[in-house]
Amino acid sequence: MYRYPARFELDVKMGTYTVTFPDFKWGVTQGDDADDAMETARDLLKILVKDAIDSGGDLPTPSRARGRNAMLVSLSALHEAKLALYFAMREARLRNSDLARRLRKPVAHVRQLLDLDQSSKIDHLETAFRVLEKSIGIQVRSAA
Repeated sequence: MYRYPARFELDVKMGTYTVTFPDFKWGVTQGDDADDAMETARDLLKILVKDAIDSGGDLPTPSRARGRNAMLVSLSALHEAKLALYFAMREARLRNSDLARRLRKPVAHVRQLLDLDQSSKIDHLETAFRVLEKSIGIQVRSAA
């Protein structure tokens, strides 16, 4: 699971929260209250991860949450699966075109599998993992 630590700093005067992700070099968001801050943090995390994937860059390995203002932020299950596929491809040193060839699909299919703004069927992701000699599963955890 790819849960990234975020710092939630309360501005006592304004009653708002500013959120940053120490594992990433850029990105800041804010929320009107704790719930809003968590929602905007999830949106920002998606943008940070999407930017790294779109540019073909490295993504930081999630570090531990440190400090009393730190909370772990996760992506949706579909986005986590897409991120896991990206990490698996990087580990195998495969480009989109390499995986497309192995899947016997157009490169656009692989781009869609990795695109966090596009929906993908779970069976298509499972097939991609199988080609990489990997498998995915589902884990249920407490939402707290």
